[in-house]
Amino acid sequence: MSTITAVILLAGVGSRMNNQINKVYLNLDNKKVINHSLDKFIKIKQIEEIILVYNPNDIELLKQVLVDYEEYNIKLVEGGKTRNNSVCNALNNVSSDYVLIHDGARPYTKLEDIYSLIDALNDFDAVSLYHDCVDAIKYKGKSLNKNDLIAVTTPQGFNRNAYTYILNNQNCLAFDELEILENSEYKIGYIKETSDNKKITYSNDLLQLEYKIGYSMDFHPFVAKDYLILGGVKIPSKVGLKGHSDADSVYHALTEAILGSLHLGDMGYNYPDNDPKYKDYDSSLFLKDAKTKLESNGYAIANIDIMIYLESPKLKNYKFIMEENIAQILEIDSSKVSVKATTFEKKGVIGSNEGVAAEAFVLIKKQN
Repeated sequence: MSTITAVILLAGVGSRMNNQINKVYLNLDNKKVINHSLDKFIKIKQIEEIILVYNPNDIELLKQVLVDYEEYNIKLVEGGKTRNNSVCNALNNVSSDYVLIHDGARPYTKLEDIYSLIDALNDFDAVSLYHDCVDAIKYKGKSLNKNDLIAVTTPQGFNRNAYTYILNNQNCLAFDELEILENSEYKIGYIKETSDNKKITYSNDLLQLEYKIGYSMDFHPFVAKDYLILGGVKIPSKVGLKGHSDADSVYHALTEAILGSLHLGDMGYNYPDNDPKYKDYDSSLFLKDAKTKLESNGYAIANIDIMIYLESPKLKNYKFIMEENIAQILEIDSSKVSVKATTFEKKGVIGSNEGVAAEAFVLIKKQN
């Protein structure tokens, strides 16, 4: 059975990041950049060992990362002054049939693409992932045909003969290991990526575009009251809503949707209806507390969509006021809040005017 060694390069200084910490040790989606690559390579059974080529100045940071990988066969090799030096330091410690060389600053590589790369080594001496060039390319003021160009990424894979050739023909000016092979007899293949495999180069590359969705439906039956309260609006009515608090279905549904998006449980868990504290409670305070929880978890509202179900009274003159109330409490632009209303065509509990229900969908996004 063929054996594979994975080499992950971590020895760069990331000068373009303008950061005192090596970019591979910065946070991305609740873990370090390097963890994203490590977590993929340890899943591939054909890989018998992983070599991490590190910068000696980062050894303490690296030790912190490795605490979670003690059961895996991971070897540390000190990097050199150039990429080529670092690669050769690693290759001097490789005896496997194949080697994969990966840039630790590429956390987005898909596992399925790595498997495709490994499979391609059956047909080629060396292989690389790539994507098409989508921008217009200029060279010294002249246009190049982007259809003739590809952008290569990592990992790149090599059989024993190819990586031995690289080791014996070092070139400190080479941009990658394929360049050393390009004028040789070795057969090079290119595997198109299935999705973006961006390299972390600038600070903006660490922007997290993580989104989560929350949903809730809240129902309250009618009781005799002088007003109906929905979305913080007191609407003239002969009936109101029954509940331990002020029973504002709109605020309840939205609050619970936010809690759900954060995996923090439901209204009953967070604000028990048998707690005297919440007797006749102003439901806007629930929403304010959900906002605090949202911010403490590093998220912000991206969009809110609410549907109110009731037969009467009509809400035509109140929906926009509700939107403004919600936007003010959550400190967001009212364009991010949509409140709609509909009937049940006189069918069911809602249609027979027994109560009101509200559904809320909320989209939240990670803040950086």
